[in-house]
Amino acid sequence: MKLGSVLAVVLAANGLLFTANTHASLILNVEGISGAGITTWALSGTSTVNESGTIRTSAGSAGFSVDDTFEPDVTGNFILNSSIQNQLFSITGTPTVTVGADTETITHIFLDEDGSSRDDFGIRTGNPLVYTTGESSSWSGTFTVALDIDNFIEGSYRLNTAQANGGGFLFASVNDVILNFRAVQAQIPEPSMFMLVGLGLAGLGYRRRKSV
Repeated sequence: MKLGSVLAVVLAANGLLFTANTHASLILNVEGISGAGITTWALSGTSTVNESGTIRTSAGSAGFSVDDTFEPDVTGNFILNSSIQNQLFSITGTPTVTVGADTETITHIFLDEDGSSRDDFGIRTGNPLVYTTGESSSWSGTFTVALDIDNFIEGSYRLNTAQANGGGFLFASVNDVILNFRAVQAQIPEPSMFMLVGLGLAGLGYRRRKSV
């Protein structure tokens, strides 16, 4: 089983994947085990397009655009690793974003530890996704990224598109995108039944040898 699949199973088994919020917000929950070198990203929720725009593909889009990238309000520094500068990261999985009647698969995420401003997060899709003010928007699915959770600062970060600098993610309403990061503990597997039986038989054999 691949490491990404193992991590997802561990998180689910521990019951530590964030519970999806029921109110109308686009939620992104990021979890990982420190040192594992991989994080699990879970998308859920709905919103409404704030302003018309286009979600770009990964081609030539390693930069900020209010159409498909955002920086959180106030406590906006969520990237701990200062070497992450205007980078696109491929993902494993097939999460989707839907605006109006159009659905596209998310293929990459964008991250920038922005020293001059708040850190940036964005998504890129397989094909350009054009959206219009007032349309409904949603995203869903789970994927993994080859980034350790230690690259991020644990906490909850909210988009505010009313910022003077734009904020970003125009396909969502003001204050309607929440980005959560959390480190989790690796689960220590319980001994299997076969292992317990084997240990019991070994102990029984040892006792018999001593009694002879």
